[in-house]
Amino acid sequence: MQLSVLRLDGIRWDGDSRRNRFSVLGSRVSEPLRVFALSRPLDFATFLFGGHWQTQLGSALRFGASYVNLHLSDTLRRRGRGSFRKGVFPTNLQTPQTLFLAISDDSPEDNGGARVHAVEFYVNGQRSQVQPQIRKIRGVIGKAQEKRAISPRLRFEDLPHLRQRQAWLPRAVDFGSLFDPGRGLFKEGEVLDGATGILEAGNDDVLLFSFAVPPQASQVSFRVLAGGDYAIDIGVPIGWSGIVGRSWEDWRNVARARGNVRDGTNLEWVEFEYGFPSGLELYGAQAELNLLEFQVRGDYSASAHHLVFPAFGGARHADAQQAYSLAGQRPFGRFELGFELFRVPPGYRTAFTYWDESVPRLKEYQLVEDNDDGDPWPDAWEHDDPLNLRFQPDITLSPQETRENLEPPPLRDVGFGVFPGLDDNGDGIFDTNVNDNLLPDYLEPFLMYYVESEDFVYGDDFDNNGAVDSRQNDNEPDYPYEADSEGRHVFVSFKSGPALQLTLGAHRVEQLAGGGRNRAAYVKLEYRRQLLRHLELELHHRAKRVQDDIPDPLYQYLSNPLVRGNYEIALQNDPLNFRNSLANLSFAQLRYTGVEHLNFHSALRFEHNHRLPGGPLRPAGDDWSAALVNRADYTWRLWEKWVVTPMLKATYRRAYSALYKATIADETVLAPIVRVDWHLTERTVLRAGVQGLPFFRHRLRNGAAPFSDFDAWHYLLAFQTQSSYIGYQVSMNVGLRKSFTEFKGSSSLGEVETSEFFLQVRTN
Repeated sequence: MQLSVLRLDGIRWDGDSRRNRFSVLGSRVSEPLRVFALSRPLDFATFLFGGHWQTQLGSALRFGASYVNLHLSDTLRRRGRGSFRKGVFPTNLQTPQTLFLAISDDSPEDNGGARVHAVEFYVNGQRSQVQPQIRKIRGVIGKAQEKRAISPRLRFEDLPHLRQRQAWLPRAVDFGSLFDPGRGLFKEGEVLDGATGILEAGNDDVLLFSFAVPPQASQVSFRVLAGGDYAIDIGVPIGWSGIVGRSWEDWRNVARARGNVRDGTNLEWVEFEYGFPSGLELYGAQAELNLLEFQVRGDYSASAHHLVFPAFGGARHADAQQAYSLAGQRPFGRFELGFELFRVPPGYRTAFTYWDESVPRLKEYQLVEDNDDGDPWPDAWEHDDPLNLRFQPDITLSPQETRENLEPPPLRDVGFGVFPGLDDNGDGIFDTNVNDNLLPDYLEPFLMYYVESEDFVYGDDFDNNGAVDSRQNDNEPDYPYEADSEGRHVFVSFKSGPALQLTLGAHRVEQLAGGGRNRAAYVKLEYRRQLLRHLELELHHRAKRVQDDIPDPLYQYLSNPLVRGNYEIALQNDPLNFRNSLANLSFAQLRYTGVEHLNFHSALRFEHNHRLPGGPLRPAGDDWSAALVNRADYTWRLWEKWVVTPMLKATYRRAYSALYKATIADETVLAPIVRVDWHLTERTVLRAGVQGLPFFRHRLRNGAAPFSDFDAWHYLLAFQTQSSYIGYQVSMNVGLRKSFTEFKGSSSLGEVETSEFFLQVRTN
């Protein structure tokens, strides 16, 4: 909750003894000394300092404490460079002449909105009589797209992904698009008179207020009488002394309504003070207790965002937020009781805005990065976020910030990682895309035998977005619990011997500012047993009563006929199918190894979602899906160096949607394969294969889309070798594949012939 940074440029010092250990680190994040030849004196800089200490108290308690600090330091000051904790307003920045308030609907995707009854402006503690200029921008997303100020791909459905559980406007529209005198929307907005009537903003309409700041100001504050689902953002252009046209555009959220109130019953005065962000402090403590079979772990974290009015002698204040979590469990014979409590407020902050002189521009430094795939690269480098919403498998196509951080200059495919849960063998390669091309392996000849799509996977799905939790990849900091959430979870498990486990549980999660909720009561049955010595049976069933309207969008494989390979990794919005439901999921898996050299695997997955009446947007009805896969292979060693392996895979999937009142999937796939391996040496193999026989083709039949039906046969010849070189293990795979596909449901396509030559080299 305080620090998790990859590829940190700086200094770190670690030490440990028998019962104590510590880490201390420091960095100049605004321009790291990565390349000494490029380092130069700076007028001001942003520094990072931090430390963590951990001790073992007896045998039962482990305790730790952490502190992290980011602050601005001014090298032009003759007496001190500013507070180590709180930072400083740089000398070469100017006091702003104008402040802007932007008031909008905090949930623009629904039918609510914000209502503003009055806005008061205070200077040095006294109310200013100067009236602000007020404008209303109707449909700010569309107007910003017309001016090419934001990505044309941005849609309302993308806002839950874009906002990262924060206020949406500062992350969707940049400062200049709204407030810049030349290209901003403020000057084009509808002029309003704030003296009469109530001002409203719904959907993506935005109310803009412009206040003139008097030269003698050393402290400014606001009082806003607002109701409904409001979000109040502040934007301030701060100029540079001696540099015309450059400004520090301070653009962020300062207040959000609690929950999602639509009737205005939360009408209240919202008070806040403006300050320039000069420093960020994070501190906390962690404890783990193991006593009398109780296992309890707790975490307390606090963030203090230090702000100063941008003027000499400007007033200071801090925005402090606290987060905590407590979890524990204890066995009682065959029973086990567990619980979780947590709270992460929407204002808990681990990001700090700083100026990078080498670009030059503002950047955001995140102390807790998003790295769901667990590789050496932050996920922000792998996703061209937030507006393009596309995954970048090639680092040369990634955002400018990614390329700036790479030394030496980047090469193609230098090592972006894989999604969580998709690398079970830990080799750093997609288990669902081992040849690293534009198509998932479950759609490719030969490779498809080993891989199933997400439709055949079982696992927990506590956020109810239809994806297994262990495989999810989002765009949010890797907190143990989501920001803007408060919740609790209790469960009890019963083990009837080593094979059967029954779990009963309930969890309740509420968004503090977003207004969403995730409530569920569930029962989970798990059975694993070895039958008849060579038969492994695995059964799972999960039933839950769930009410969840919190969107949790993810990156996933999606079909896209407009790109090469017809598939891409892109944003999948949460359809919120479980707003008010009774949901059941059953999964059965069988493995048989009783015959030598024979492997058989079968898996069945059935999901049923009964949507209850009263849920908004999704009418009552029943959705269901069934997926079955059977796979068998036999290894036949003809001679010492010749191995023949016949294989057969059959899959079936059908799904029905009550929303569309139709079958949305009805697909059968049969794939017969014969593979021949000739082991020339211990490390060299010549491999040939055929998928689809003259009397038994590789075939697909799709009842929901008959035009995609086909019969196919494929041939493969490949040469594979492994070697060692100066400590590295090098493998090379080179070959040719030829395919003939006869489309049964399309007279225009007929028979299509394709050829593929591949060369793949990997080092470990």
